[in-house]
Amino acid sequence: MDKLLQNFGDWLKKQDPGYIEKALQELKAPRPSGGGGGASVNTHSTPDAKVDTNAGPKDGPKTDGPQTDGPRTEGPKTETPKTDAPKTETPKTDAATTPKGAQRTGDIEQLYKEAAVAQKELSDATLDIAGKTGGKPIIPEKLKGRERAMEKVTVEYKGDASRLTDLARASVEYKKLEDVYKGLDLLKSKYEIVNIKDRFSKPTSAGYRDILLTVRMSNGHVCEVQLHLEQILSVKGGEGHHLYEIIRSIEATAAKEGRALTKAELDKIDWANGESRRLYNEAIEKATGGN
Repeated sequence: MDKLLQNFGDWLKKQDPGYIEKALQELKAPRPSGGGGGASVNTHSTPDAKVDTNAGPKDGPKTDGPQTDGPRTEGPKTETPKTDAPKTETPKTDAATTPKGAQRTGDIEQLYKEAAVAQKELSDATLDIAGKTGGKPIIPEKLKGRERAMEKVTVEYKGDASRLTDLARASVEYKKLEDVYKGLDLLKSKYEIVNIKDRFSKPTSAGYRDILLTVRMSNGHVCEVQLHLEQILSVKGGEGHHLYEIIRSIEATAAKEGRALTKAELDKIDWANGESRRLYNEAIEKATGGN
């Protein structure tokens, strides 16, 4: 480095010896200590001589040090392993565990326990409705029989006991059709109605007529309420019931045996339905005066 500066000084002397001498004297002169009163060195008051920095050798070789970019040390690539969530299939359940009907359960034992509690509330409701609409309350002494209930589950509901809604049941009988509808309106205003079938406006294939409701009691159990017309109920309790049992027995037997109805069975059902329609049509004409 000292050698380089000496070479540079020699070169400047060749360019303007007078300038170099003056510059050296100024550099050697004592500098005033800090403060505002001392003389300052005016490094700009130089002779008119110009230093041509383009003449002669350049400022010396470039002394940039070697580039020392270290080797790139990229770490090993670590890919995050794919962690697909395990597939969870919804377990298949049968009708006994997943109720599709009105009831909250398909367990027959639980249904009977709930029905026993609901029947008391339903009986009180039936007495109230009948008393306020001029009807006659009809309250069974006990719940629906287990054998008949299981037959209904098998034949009509394909094993789904949650659709069974008549374990607890009651009826109101009326003499006039207009009073039947008064009872219906009162029920709808006071209780949670799950379903209504107005079979006066749309009779069954056997001609039977009533209003059939399913009503949810306070414990959640669904019960059955029927609103009857006296003249229709008279047929149902006599010849109409006999004809109904003929049809039910034929259909139940075929279902249990897992077969279709035979032609002879179909013919017998058609005959029973025809006789039943005749009886119920006569009854409704008597009740309504043919209107």
